[in-house]
Amino acid sequence: MANFVANTIVLDGAPTSSQQDTCFALVGYKNDIPTSTYSGQNADSAYPFANCLDYRDNTQYSPAADSGSVKIIISKQSLFTVDYFGLALHNGFSAGLTGKVEMQNPSTNAYEEIATFTPYGTNKTICEYLGVKEAFRFKITLNFTSKLFIGALYLGKSWSLGRQPDIGLKPASLNNVDEVVGFNDNNGQFVIGRVETVGFDTDASFSLIPMLGDNGIRANWPSFQTHCKMSRPFFFKWSVSNNDNTFGQYKNPSSMPDITYSTPLHGTVPIKMRGRD
Repeated sequence: MANFVANTIVLDGAPTSSQQDTCFALVGYKNDIPTSTYSGQNADSAYPFANCLDYRDNTQYSPAADSGSVKIIISKQSLFTVDYFGLALHNGFSAGLTGKVEMQNPSTNAYEEIATFTPYGTNKTICEYLGVKEAFRFKITLNFTSKLFIGALYLGKSWSLGRQPDIGLKPASLNNVDEVVGFNDNNGQFVIGRVETVGFDTDASFSLIPMLGDNGIRANWPSFQTHCKMSRPFFFKWSVSNNDNTFGQYKNPSSMPDITYSTPLHGTVPIKMRGRD
Protein backbone atom coordinates (compact mmCIF):
# COMPACT_ATOMS: atom_id res chain seq x y z
CA MET A 1 0.00 0.00 0.00
CA ALA A 2 1.35 3.42 -0.87
CA ASN A 3 1.56 5.83 2.07
CA PHE A 4 1.60 9.62 1.70
CA VAL A 5 2.70 11.98 4.45
CA ALA A 6 2.57 15.76 4.57
CA ASN A 7 5.89 16.96 5.98
CA THR A 8 8.94 16.81 3.76
CA ILE A 9 12.32 18.52 3.48
CA VAL A 10 14.50 19.55 0.56
CA LEU A 11 17.83 17.75 0.74
CA ASP A 12 21.20 19.24 -0.10
CA GLY A 13 24.01 16.95 -1.16
CA ALA A 14 23.96 13.28 -2.12
CA PRO A 15 21.12 11.19 -0.66
CA THR A 16 21.63 8.45 1.87
CA SER A 17 20.14 5.01 1.23
CA SER A 18 17.30 5.66 3.69
CA GLN A 19 16.50 8.98 2.02
CA GLN A 20 16.38 7.25 -1.35
CA ASP A 21 13.73 4.88 0.03
CA THR A 22 11.40 7.59 1.32
CA CYS A 23 12.21 11.02 -0.11
CA PHE A 24 12.88 11.20 -3.84
CA ALA A 25 11.45 12.73 -6.98
CA LEU A 26 9.97 10.86 -9.92
CA VAL A 27 9.41 11.73 -13.56
CA GLY A 28 6.47 9.82 -15.01
CA TYR A 29 6.66 9.83 -18.79
CA LYS A 30 6.47 6.13 -19.67
CA ASN A 31 2.96 4.77 -20.00
CA ASP A 32 2.25 1.06 -20.44
CA ILE A 33 -1.48 1.41 -21.05
CA PRO A 34 -1.36 2.24 -24.80
CA THR A 35 0.70 -0.93 -25.47
CA SER A 36 -1.48 -3.15 -23.25
CA THR A 37 -4.82 -4.86 -23.65
CA TYR A 38 -7.44 -2.96 -21.66
CA SER A 39 -11.10 -3.52 -20.87
CA GLY A 40 -13.85 -2.37 -18.52
CA GLN A 41 -13.56 1.33 -19.36
CA ASN A 42 -17.22 1.54 -20.45
CA ALA A 43 -16.65 4.81 -22.28
CA ASP A 44 -19.15 7.41 -23.43
CA SER A 45 -19.08 7.24 -27.24
CA ALA A 46 -18.50 11.01 -27.39
CA TYR A 47 -15.50 10.71 -25.03
CA PRO A 48 -13.70 7.44 -25.89
CA PHE A 49 -11.02 5.91 -23.69
CA ALA A 50 -8.40 6.57 -26.38
CA ASN A 51 -8.72 10.27 -25.56
CA CYS A 52 -6.87 9.80 -22.26
CA LEU A 53 -4.02 7.95 -24.01
CA ASP A 54 -3.29 10.41 -26.85
CA TYR A 55 -0.91 12.75 -24.94
CA ARG A 56 -3.32 15.66 -25.40
CA ASP A 57 -4.93 17.00 -22.25
CA ASN A 58 -7.64 18.86 -24.18
CA THR A 59 -9.28 15.59 -25.25
CA GLN A 60 -11.16 13.72 -22.55
CA TYR A 61 -12.31 10.25 -21.58
CA SER A 62 -15.61 9.95 -19.77
CA PRO A 63 -17.41 6.83 -18.58
CA ALA A 64 -20.84 6.33 -20.15
CA ALA A 65 -22.64 6.45 -16.80
CA ASP A 66 -23.33 9.75 -15.04
CA SER A 67 -22.44 8.13 -11.73
CA GLY A 68 -21.20 4.77 -10.50
CA SER A 69 -17.96 2.85 -11.01
CA VAL A 70 -15.71 1.53 -13.75
CA LYS A 71 -13.03 -1.10 -13.28
CA ILE A 72 -10.34 -0.79 -15.95
CA ILE A 73 -8.21 -3.89 -16.46
CA ILE A 74 -4.74 -3.39 -18.00
CA SER A 75 -2.97 -6.60 -19.00
CA LYS A 76 -0.06 -7.99 -21.02
CA GLN A 77 0.98 -11.49 -21.99
CA SER A 78 4.29 -11.14 -20.15
CA LEU A 79 5.10 -9.70 -16.73
CA PHE A 80 5.60 -5.94 -16.72
CA THR A 81 6.81 -3.55 -14.04
CA VAL A 82 5.14 -0.36 -12.89
CA ASP A 83 5.82 1.98 -9.98
CA TYR A 84 3.58 5.01 -10.54
CA PHE A 85 0.06 5.97 -11.52
CA GLY A 86 -0.90 9.36 -13.01
CA LEU A 87 -4.32 10.89 -13.56
CA ALA A 88 -4.89 14.31 -15.16
CA LEU A 89 -8.40 15.24 -14.08
CA HIS A 90 -10.76 17.85 -15.46
CA ASN A 91 -13.44 17.62 -12.79
CA GLY A 92 -12.57 14.77 -10.46
CA PHE A 93 -13.08 16.81 -7.30
CA SER A 94 -16.57 18.02 -8.20
CA ALA A 95 -17.45 14.56 -9.58
CA GLY A 96 -16.74 13.00 -6.19
CA LEU A 97 -13.98 10.77 -7.54
CA THR A 98 -12.41 8.09 -5.36
CA GLY A 99 -10.44 5.12 -6.59
CA LYS A 100 -7.80 2.50 -6.13
CA VAL A 101 -5.10 0.64 -8.03
CA GLU A 102 -4.73 -3.13 -7.67
CA MET A 103 -2.31 -5.71 -9.04
CA GLN A 104 -3.12 -9.34 -9.71
CA ASN A 105 -0.68 -11.48 -7.76
CA PRO A 106 1.06 -13.70 -10.36
CA SER A 107 1.20 -16.61 -7.88
CA THR A 108 -2.36 -16.58 -6.49
CA ASN A 109 -4.24 -14.59 -9.20
CA ALA A 110 -5.87 -12.62 -6.37
CA TYR A 111 -6.04 -8.83 -6.65
CA GLU A 112 -4.06 -6.86 -4.07
CA GLU A 113 -4.66 -3.18 -3.37
CA ILE A 114 -1.48 -1.12 -3.88
CA ALA A 115 -2.82 2.46 -3.70
CA THR A 116 -5.96 4.47 -3.09
CA PHE A 117 -6.52 7.98 -4.38
CA THR A 118 -8.86 10.95 -4.29
CA PRO A 119 -8.48 14.49 -5.70
CA TYR A 120 -7.40 17.11 -3.20
CA GLY A 121 -8.74 20.10 -5.14
CA THR A 122 -10.49 21.29 -8.30
CA ASN A 123 -8.64 20.35 -11.50
CA LYS A 124 -5.74 18.92 -9.49
CA THR A 125 -3.58 16.11 -10.83
CA ILE A 126 -3.01 12.79 -9.12
CA CYS A 127 0.38 11.11 -9.22
CA GLU A 128 0.95 8.22 -6.83
CA TYR A 129 4.12 6.24 -6.22
CA LEU A 130 3.19 2.55 -5.97
CA GLY A 131 6.51 0.95 -5.15
CA VAL A 132 7.97 -1.42 -7.72
CA LYS A 133 5.23 -3.88 -8.74
CA GLU A 134 5.42 -6.66 -11.33
CA ALA A 135 2.36 -8.45 -12.69
CA PHE A 136 0.53 -9.58 -15.81
CA ARG A 137 -2.54 -7.54 -14.89
CA PHE A 138 -3.46 -4.35 -13.02
CA LYS A 139 -6.90 -2.93 -12.21
CA ILE A 140 -7.86 0.74 -11.79
CA THR A 141 -11.21 1.42 -10.12
CA LEU A 142 -12.89 4.81 -10.56
CA ASN A 143 -15.91 5.66 -8.38
CA PHE A 144 -17.79 8.90 -9.14
CA THR A 145 -21.03 10.62 -8.16
CA SER A 146 -21.52 12.76 -11.29
CA LYS A 147 -20.25 12.88 -14.87
CA LEU A 148 -16.45 12.39 -14.81
CA PHE A 149 -13.91 13.73 -17.33
CA ILE A 150 -10.26 12.62 -17.50
CA GLY A 151 -7.56 14.15 -19.71
CA ALA A 152 -4.79 11.59 -19.24
CA LEU A 153 -4.23 8.23 -17.55
CA TYR A 154 -0.71 6.85 -17.06
CA LEU A 155 0.52 3.61 -15.48
CA GLY A 156 4.16 2.67 -15.92
CA LYS A 157 7.74 2.68 -14.72
CA SER A 158 8.94 6.13 -13.69
CA TRP A 159 12.39 7.63 -13.79
CA SER A 160 13.28 7.73 -10.12
CA LEU A 161 15.80 10.49 -9.50
CA GLY A 162 16.84 9.02 -6.14
CA ARG A 163 16.67 12.31 -4.25
CA GLN A 164 14.69 15.50 -3.83
CA PRO A 165 15.56 18.68 -5.76
CA ASP A 166 18.46 20.98 -4.95
CA ILE A 167 17.76 24.13 -2.95
CA GLY A 168 15.93 26.61 -5.19
CA LEU A 169 12.97 24.42 -6.20
CA LYS A 170 10.03 26.36 -7.63
CA PRO A 171 7.01 24.04 -7.29
CA ALA A 172 4.00 24.49 -9.55
CA SER A 173 1.65 24.81 -6.59
CA LEU A 174 3.36 28.11 -5.66
CA ASN A 175 4.22 29.35 -9.16
CA ASN A 176 1.10 30.45 -11.03
CA VAL A 177 2.10 32.17 -14.29
CA ASP A 178 -1.35 33.30 -15.45
CA GLU A 179 -1.21 36.76 -17.04
CA VAL A 180 -3.30 39.83 -16.28
CA VAL A 181 -4.51 41.54 -19.47
CA GLY A 182 -6.00 45.02 -19.72
CA PHE A 183 -4.96 46.28 -16.27
CA ASN A 184 -4.24 50.01 -16.19
CA ASP A 185 -3.19 52.28 -13.34
CA ASN A 186 -3.23 56.02 -14.07
CA ASN A 187 -2.81 58.46 -11.15
CA GLY A 188 -4.45 56.08 -8.74
CA GLN A 189 -7.36 55.32 -11.05
CA PHE A 190 -7.28 51.74 -12.23
CA VAL A 191 -9.24 49.48 -14.54
CA ILE A 192 -9.64 45.88 -13.45
CA GLY A 193 -8.07 43.58 -16.02
CA ARG A 194 -8.90 40.00 -16.90
CA VAL A 195 -6.85 36.90 -16.24
CA GLU A 196 -5.50 34.95 -19.20
CA THR A 197 -4.88 31.35 -18.13
CA VAL A 198 -1.33 30.17 -18.79
CA GLY A 199 -0.76 27.54 -16.14
CA PHE A 200 1.81 26.72 -13.50
CA ASP A 201 5.58 26.47 -13.83
CA THR A 202 7.91 24.04 -12.11
CA ASP A 203 11.66 24.66 -12.04
CA ALA A 204 13.87 22.07 -10.36
CA SER A 205 17.48 20.96 -10.55
CA PHE A 206 18.93 17.63 -9.42
CA SER A 207 22.67 17.40 -8.96
CA LEU A 208 24.59 14.20 -8.16
CA ILE A 209 22.38 11.96 -10.30
CA PRO A 210 24.42 8.88 -11.34
CA MET A 211 25.32 8.74 -14.99
CA LEU A 212 25.03 4.93 -15.07
CA GLY A 213 22.49 2.39 -13.79
CA ASP A 214 18.80 1.72 -14.39
CA ASN A 215 17.84 5.13 -12.99
CA GLY A 216 20.93 6.84 -14.33
CA ILE A 217 21.08 9.71 -16.76
CA ARG A 218 22.38 7.71 -19.72
CA ALA A 219 19.58 5.15 -19.40
CA ASN A 220 16.81 7.74 -19.15
CA TRP A 221 17.63 11.23 -20.41
CA PRO A 222 17.72 10.38 -24.15
CA SER A 223 14.27 8.73 -24.13
CA PHE A 224 12.86 11.45 -21.85
CA GLN A 225 14.26 14.10 -24.18
CA THR A 226 12.67 12.38 -27.19
CA HIS A 227 9.34 12.21 -25.34
CA CYS A 228 9.48 15.93 -24.55
CA LYS A 229 10.52 16.96 -28.06
CA MET A 230 7.43 15.16 -29.37
CA SER A 231 5.44 17.67 -27.24
CA ARG A 232 4.19 14.87 -25.02
CA PRO A 233 3.29 15.70 -21.41
CA PHE A 234 4.59 13.96 -18.31
CA PHE A 235 4.00 13.81 -14.57
CA PHE A 236 6.50 15.20 -12.10
CA LYS A 237 6.43 14.58 -8.36
CA TRP A 238 9.26 16.34 -6.54
CA SER A 239 8.81 14.09 -3.49
CA VAL A 240 6.93 10.80 -3.40
CA SER A 241 6.08 11.65 0.21
CA ASN A 242 3.63 14.43 -0.68
CA ASN A 243 0.93 15.47 -3.14
CA ASP A 244 2.74 18.34 -4.85
CA ASN A 245 2.47 17.12 -8.45
CA THR A 246 2.67 18.68 -11.90
CA PHE A 247 1.33 17.42 -15.23
CA GLY A 248 2.47 19.28 -18.31
CA GLN A 249 5.12 19.71 -20.97
CA TYR A 250 8.78 20.62 -20.86
CA LYS A 251 9.18 24.37 -21.41
CA ASN A 252 10.75 25.20 -24.78
CA PRO A 253 11.37 21.54 -25.69
CA SER A 254 13.28 22.45 -28.86
CA SER A 255 15.99 23.98 -26.67
CA MET A 256 16.05 21.69 -23.64
CA PRO A 257 19.04 22.38 -21.34
CA ASP A 258 22.09 20.17 -21.63
CA ILE A 259 23.10 17.63 -19.03
CA THR A 260 26.19 18.80 -17.16
CA TYR A 261 28.58 16.70 -15.09
CA SER A 262 28.68 17.52 -11.36
CA THR A 263 31.33 14.86 -10.59
CA PRO A 264 33.14 12.41 -12.88
CA LEU A 265 30.31 9.90 -12.25
CA HIS A 266 27.31 12.17 -11.72
CA GLY A 267 25.36 14.78 -13.65
CA THR A 268 22.81 17.52 -13.04
CA VAL A 269 19.28 16.98 -14.36
CA PRO A 270 17.13 20.10 -15.04
CA ILE A 271 13.33 19.86 -14.95
CA LYS A 272 11.58 22.95 -16.35
CA MET A 273 7.95 22.45 -17.14
CA ARG A 274 4.66 24.24 -17.60
CA GLY A 275 1.30 22.66 -16.88
CA ARG A 276 -1.05 22.31 -13.97
CA ASP A 277 -0.62 21.12 -10.44
